Amino acid sequence: MNKKILVIGGTRFFGKILVQGLLARGHHVTLATRGNAPLAFAEGEQLSHIRVDRGDRNAMHQAFKDCAGFDVIYDQVCYHPHDAHIACEVFAEKVKRYVMTSTIEVYADHYPTHTAAANEDLIDLQRVAIDIDSAWRDAAFAEANYGLAKRQAEAYFAQHAAFAFVSVRSAHVYAQNDEFTGRFAHYKNRAQQGTGFEYSEGLGKTSFISASNLADFLLWIGEQDFVGPINAAANGTFSALDLYRMAGGDGAKCKSSHTAQQPTLLSPFDYAHDYLMSTARAHHFGYIFQENQLALEAVLGGPV
Repeated sequence: MNKKILVIGGTRFFGKILVQGLLARGHHVTLATRGNAPLAFAEGEQLSHIRVDRGDRNAMHQAFKDCAGFDVIYDQVCYHPHDAHIACEVFAEKVKRYVMTSTIEVYADHYPTHTAAANEDLIDLQRVAIDIDSAWRDAAFAEANYGLAKRQAEAYFAQHAAFAFVSVRSAHVYAQNDEFTGRFAHYKNRAQQGTGFEYSEGLGKTSFISASNLADFLLWIGEQDFVGPINAAANGTFSALDLYRMAGGDGAKCKSSHTAQQPTLLSPFDYAHDYLMSTARAHHFGYIFQENQLALEAVLGGPV
């Protein structure tokens, strides 16, 4: 059955792939963006576009006051509890199912004490303290408190939403194209330079997922009826040294460094202990994730 879908964000990375999938399935999609980035899709009978700053409470109320509502909302850009507060107000009677894209970083406070793969119930969202009045609109503050902000956003929905809510806690996302963070390019550049590569002695592994796999999982989530947090991570975990070697780095030139329990990252995804997520809940509901190995090799340049 065709549905009315709102995607808040959705102009780049896995968001674009999600929108493509929704359109391919025949859904009517409304994109809500600030309008700063060009749309990858033509507006028409199946796709409409609302220009709005999702962090502006008054603008959000004005933009959606006359809409009949949506079957599913995918919120790709809910970064902190103030965003969640606005969404709970604006969409209180206008959505059946709300899917927020969250992150592995909500578990950051449990690392490195908790080194087993994190289950969703490691965080009790009903007990998370929420402060919607912090300086969340300050980009530097929000970036410095990214994991905390996302955790409080999830908690705000869990404690206040009048609609069915799911938070998708994504592992570290990669893509062969459209990877805008530069984190994987770091490894390519270091390997090409052929210089020594420092890494934490613990060789902690972490969880990853491709942009296409995450988009597929989000599509699947929109068709389910369970609620609450759910982890999204593809099969196969890797350390910083694994990534360096995938990029063609010479292991003999690597040297161990920084054995402190909570080190400053020597490179992206460098951890002294494993920093992993369990996907048992997704498997319980019937979703099987893809494998990371070949896809990551394609992004980084070659096999380990």
